[in-house]
Amino acid sequence: MPVLGFHRIQVRCPSTRQAIDEYSILLGLQPVWQGHYELSNADINTDINTDISTNTNTPLCNGSSAWFVLENTILEFIDGGFENDGSSESKEAFIERLVLSADDVTDLIESQSTESFICLYEGDDLSFTETQLDISLGDNSLRKVTVVDASDQPCFHASAASPNFTKVDHVVLYSNHAQTCIELFSELLGMRLALDKTVPQWGGRMLFFRSGQLTLEIISPTEPFHGADYYWGIAYQTSSLDQVHQALTDQAVTVSDIRSGRKPGTRVATLKSHQLGIPTIIIEQALKL
Repeated sequence: MPVLGFHRIQVRCPSTRQAIDEYSILLGLQPVWQGHYELSNADINTDINTDISTNTNTPLCNGSSAWFVLENTILEFIDGGFENDGSSESKEAFIERLVLSADDVTDLIESQSTESFICLYEGDDLSFTETQLDISLGDNSLRKVTVVDASDQPCFHASAASPNFTKVDHVVLYSNHAQTCIELFSELLGMRLALDKTVPQWGGRMLFFRSGQLTLEIISPTEPFHGADYYWGIAYQTSSLDQVHQALTDQAVTVSDIRSGRKPGTRVATLKSHQLGIPTIIIEQALKL
């Protein structure tokens, strides 16, 4: 079941209001949708078309949500789920999961590697639901991957192209389980393994999976880390880094000096603000001659 691409990148944050304020400046766009979400267990393992209105399970999580559309994916910011200890403002945002889309998810329904959920989104302009299949393999901690049926998705279009970034270039995942990642993303989900190399000076083994004009970069460090696998950061692509650097600086966004990237011919700059604390770079790709 080859996936069609990265439907969206889901970021959990203490406040969607803060996310909207910061990313509206960063992207030069307003969110295409805002509302409330409610995630519940779904007993649909035998029938993908089960009437979700009959599902009465207690919500696993709920909160507010905001969606920004870029050329090759959606950025979804969700709040809720942080410990209710009175200090939510001090919690850091993080990339929680990747949501991949596919034409047909029925061949995954019976899989032992799949858990099914229903997510109900309620907004002023549009309400919709989606069946989410959480995918994992083996006993390791690689669980932050969801597949959704493309036919269940509302069609969101940005009102205008972002003046700053054309698309997401790549997302970085740290994992101690390189072979399991290959089994999951390449063999099970059909994403193209574009590159598999070990570069000690860059931290270890690096896997690059491509789908829908976006790359998932997986770093499997030479010295394994303790704890769960985690999404580390994100890179945006621009056609003119000089122009974007100046535009962001003019809007009081803190950006590092421009420098050469690891890939020959690329240039990069690091965002120091307006990214909710998530490691973020801007990339200008090499010119194709």
